[in-house]
Amino acid sequence: INCAALTSIDACEKDKKTAFNVNYKILKNTVDVLKKNKFESKIIQISTDQFYNNKLKKFNKENINCIPNYYCKTKKLAEQICIKNNLVVIRTNFFGKSNSKNNSFSDWIYKSFRSGEEFYLLNDVYFSPLNLLTLSKMIKKIIEKIEVTKGIFNVGSRDCISKKNFAIKFAKLCNIYKKNYQLIDAKSLFTTKRPRFMCMNTQKFEKHLKVKMPTIESQIFYEVKKYK
Repeated sequence: INCAALTSIDACEKDKKTAFNVNYKILKNTVDVLKKNKFESKIIQISTDQFYNNKLKKFNKENINCIPNYYCKTKKLAEQICIKNNLVVIRTNFFGKSNSKNNSFSDWIYKSFRSGEEFYLLNDVYFSPLNLLTLSKMIKKIIEKIEVTKGIFNVGSRDCISKKNFAIKFAKLCNIYKKNYQLIDAKSLFTTKRPRFMCMNTQKFEKHLKVKMPTIESQIFYEVKKYK
């Protein structure tokens, strides 16, 4: 399961060599070693929902590809290696209480509201995230059917929410909500071009794995218990 990635979009633009080596070359080298030694190992590549930018706010299927920045370019190169070798690609977005020094999206929300200091919430970015436990369970299901599973799959919640509404709902359920934020559009906050409408259509994954993906609300409720 390849989770190695430089995920900072701005960092990828500034240091393209590192982005290329981490997001693409690690995977390519791994695939080359497997092929050279004729190992029958399979790879599950953790990819991104950053390929999606349906401005009609419709749910994106796996055949849609938007390459707005160098991060997406390197992740797309990695996907192409996987497709060529009949491997599995997961396009996803996730949140959850992190056990590492790196803050997850929900960690950042929690700390931002509790700090009392002013911060920005994105008003125009939509996504379909899962909490980490649910994502782990879905990866386990893929492993159990790895012999008959290949290609690209959207692995996210079955609905969609703005990052603003996600943060507010999460904070209110954690009982830490304050109006110490400003709403801002992505174009005003970021210099590097990036997608805004990343809602994912999960029907392909649901049909293949015979599962029903959860709602975002249920994912938030589950995660809030850990923070509280």
